[in-house]
Amino acid sequence: MAEQEVMAEDHRLEWTDAARIVFVALACAAVWFRIWEPFDRVSLIGLVAALIGMYPILKEAFEAVLSRRMTMELSMTIAIGAALAIGQFFTGLVIILFVLIAEVLEGMTVGRGRPGSAATPPSARSSTLSKLPRSLAPPSRKRRTGSPATLSTSRLPAQR
Repeated sequence: MAEQEVMAEDHRLEWTDAARIVFVALACAAVWFRIWEPFDRVSLIGLVAALIGMYPILKEAFEAVLSRRMTMELSMTIAIGAALAIGQFFTGLVIILFVLIAEVLEGMTVGRGRPGSAATPPSARSSTLSKLPRSLAPPSRKRRTGSPATLSTSRLPAQR
């Protein structure tokens, strides 16, 4: 039960995530309308907002590099870095904003859909499980023998 509570807590909207999203959105508007641009080639607001907004994305991208996996955060980090490198601060901030929003939505969706979570009542799980077939006919067996051979689903190994 304690593990389920921890999993439910992991997928709430934290105030820091909301503040980061609002900050990056306001920075997007400031960069778009050129509110304060002390340098010709570098948007100071865009650079600061990108560094603050990218923190959680960079953290996950770094973990992906260490585990040698290609993730959405890693590919978005490459795209954001390319946009910032060529001076497209608005584009980089928009990508950061979309990724931050997507991360929050993904966390909320995963938390609600995970079996055993408070948002998924037991009746919904049992209702879904009752709709699964009790036996199946593998297509490969049907082709070899000419007649379908059924296999009980209880004999299938459980996969996690």
